[in-house]
Amino acid sequence: MQEPSPTLSESAYRAIWAECYELWLECRAGSTGNVRARIGCVDFGRPIEEYLADVIVLARRKLTIYELIVFTRAYVWQWNAHRCCRSLRIDRARFYQQSQDIQTKLGRAFAANGMRPLEYFRPDRMRPLPPILLDLPEQSRLQ
Repeated sequence: MQEPSPTLSESAYRAIWAECYELWLECRAGSTGNVRARIGCVDFGRPIEEYLADVIVLARRKLTIYELIVFTRAYVWQWNAHRCCRSLRIDRARFYQQSQDIQTKLGRAFAANGMRPLEYFRPDRMRPLPPILLDLPEQSRLQ
């Protein structure tokens, strides 16, 4: 993996985070009707679920314990700022500063790992289901 250009500003990394977080929210809200199958040694995965999990794993790797608590409450649980500040016992200025630091760190990590939506869901990275599975009746797909 190549490192992102050091000339990007913090606001550019926050914009990358906003793009990734918007897709994460869409994936979390949407239904997942993908079929998971294993044929021989080839595993046909679920890219939406994998993206959701990768965002959480990347946050756990890159953030400190305190930042991870703020991330979980503000972004995963989607608490508003007042509720986060009250539960963390901090003022709003400190909360927003932490939030900006988290966005910058995660934006930098997403840019470095190629997890931006256009790069993550590229057609060459996604393997289509084989035609054998697409022709099966509904009852046999569930088994």
